[in-house]
Amino acid sequence: MMLVYIFMCMGMKSLIKEEISLLLEKKVSQLSANIKLSFELQDTAHSRGRRFRHKDKGVIITNSEITNVVNKVKDDISFYIIQGDIKNGSEFVVTGDSDKVISLSLIANEISPYIWELVISTIFSEKGEGTQFRVGRNQLHIKA
Repeated sequence: MMLVYIFMCMGMKSLIKEEISLLLEKKVSQLSANIKLSFELQDTAHSRGRRFRHKDKGVIITNSEITNVVNKVKDDISFYIIQGDIKNGSEFVVTGDSDKVISLSLIANEISPYIWELVISTIFSEKGEGTQFRVGRNQLHIKA
């Protein structure tokens, strides 16, 4: 009798974990679908300079390349928002896997619980610089 009860509890625990996992997956999908990338809010002299300063080396970072980097990690960003690792005003880094190895420093702005705006604060290319982007100590770094 006791063995059956323990087995039922373990089975129930597994079922609950699975249900929580499905709910989390649904929430990540909802949030991921609503993340939008904003270029115009952070189009400062600094960010323009960072995008085009290596054009003599043939490295110009386009809006579509930036969008591709973010789109590859939207689900990861959503997961970190849900886990509480990314909060309103958080700064984090995303690095793409293209030949230019683009790194973006992003600021997360919560518009509503399911809509977040990602503002680009700086742009970096390992190919253009010849070195890796330095990520801050304990700063979240998401790689595509």
